[in-house]
Amino acid sequence: MLWVTAYQEGKNVSSIAQSAKVKRDTIYKWLRRYQAEGITGLIPKRPGAPTGFHPSRIELKVIDRIVDCYRESHDGPRQIAAKLKREGISLCHMTAYRHLVKKGWIVPQKKRRRKEAKLHVCDYPGEELQLDVMHVDPLPGTEDPRGKSRQGFHYQYTLVDDCTRIQYAGLFARLSQDNTCLFLEAMLDKAPFGFNRIRMDNGVEFQTRVSKFLEARKISYIHNRPSRPDQNGKVERAHRTDTQEFYLRSEADSFERRQSGLKQFLLYYNNQRPHWGLGMQGKTPLEKLQSFKEYQTVHLIV
Repeated sequence: MLWVTAYQEGKNVSSIAQSAKVKRDTIYKWLRRYQAEGITGLIPKRPGAPTGFHPSRIELKVIDRIVDCYRESHDGPRQIAAKLKREGISLCHMTAYRHLVKKGWIVPQKKRRRKEAKLHVCDYPGEELQLDVMHVDPLPGTEDPRGKSRQGFHYQYTLVDDCTRIQYAGLFARLSQDNTCLFLEAMLDKAPFGFNRIRMDNGVEFQTRVSKFLEARKISYIHNRPSRPDQNGKVERAHRTDTQEFYLRSEADSFERRQSGLKQFLLYYNNQRPHWGLGMQGKTPLEKLQSFKEYQTVHLIV
C-alpha cells in the first residue's frame, strides 16, 4: 500500500520500482489489483488454482466410470482409456492408472531395471510369424494330485504375425510334432496372407517333422538361440495377454468349452482389442491389416 500511495502522490513507476527493489511490471500488477479490488487485492496470493479446482481435474462420474470398467472386465489402463474414448470421454491412460491406484484396485509393483530391448517390427503381413506353445493349467479335478506329472494340462499352440499382431491359436490335449503340423495346416488355410518365414524355439514339438512340413510348403524357418525367449517376444506377450484376459477369467469345466471360449476370445483379440506395441499405435490387428492396400477388403479375422 505504501508504493500505491506513492504513485497516487505523483511519484513515477520507475523510481517506485527502484525503491521497492522489484520490476516495473510488479508495480503495475499491484496498481491493477488495487484498482480492481481495493486494499484486499494487495494481499499476497498463492499461485495456481484453488484446492480441489485444478483445471485438469476430471469429473467424479468419469472416475466412477473408470472404476466400473475395471470392475467389469479387469481391463488395463490403456484398454480403459480406449473404451472411454469410444464413449466420447478423452483421457490419458495414466490418468486411469492413477485413479485405480488411488481407489485401491491396482497395487503398484516396483519393476526391476531391464536392459533396453532392441525393438523391431516387420514391414508387411506374413513376412515373419512367431510360433510357440503355452502350457495351460488343468481344469479343476483333472490335475495329478501328487503334482508330479503333466496330467490334465492342455497345450495352446500360438502363431503371431510380427507385423499386424494377428494371433492364431489352437488348444490340444497333447504336445507333439504331429499336432504342430495339424495346427500349421489349419492356420495356412485360415490366414488371409501367405507365410514367408516362421520363427520358433528349440522345443521337442518343433523338430525334424515340422521342418520337413515347412520345407514341403516352401516356408522358411528359423530357430531361436537357446535360452532367448526375447527373440520370440511378440508371441510371449500374446501368451501373457491370453492368460490374464482369458484363462484366469474362464469358467470352462471341459476341454471342449475351453476350446470354444478361446475361439471367442481370439475374435475379440484380433478384431476389437487395441494394441500398443511397436508400430501399432492403438490399432487392432484387423485395422493394421487393413492399412495395407491389398487387404482392405478383409473385414473380419476368424
